[in-house]
Amino acid sequence: VSTQSTWAKPRQALAELASCFVSALNTVIRTLKNRDLQRQLQGEPRHFWIIESADDFMVQVASRCDKWGSEPWTSVDFTTMYTALTHDLLLNDVFAACQTAWQWETNQRLTVSQNLTTPTLCSDGWQELPTTPD
Repeated sequence: VSTQSTWAKPRQALAELASCFVSALNTVIRTLKNRDLQRQLQGEPRHFWIIESADDFMVQVASRCDKWGSEPWTSVDFTTMYTALTHDLLLNDVFAACQTAWQWETNQRLTVSQNLTTPTLCSDGWQELPTTPD
């Protein structure tokens, strides 16, 4: 038995799992962005920023610089920020983000359809599973 084929299956399984996890987390991010946008349209302050590019950052800063007044600007080296996070903190915050997204998605579905459905987070987005009454 070749070592290469023995290691290929676990590596392939981990790569597939990582791909599903990234897709699911992207769904959470999209949901949280939609939630934040809806709250902003209702006059609430923005709760977080998800910056996907330098251009996105500059658009966000330019559109809000007049609201920050005379606050001093500072720069931070973000290259080491994420490596300093503890795994427990990271897991707790990802779990909290998933819970918040799930709760908002559930409320959106109830508002739209008035049906009792439970959204399930899948690699290709939210899917509805019927809720069985107790």
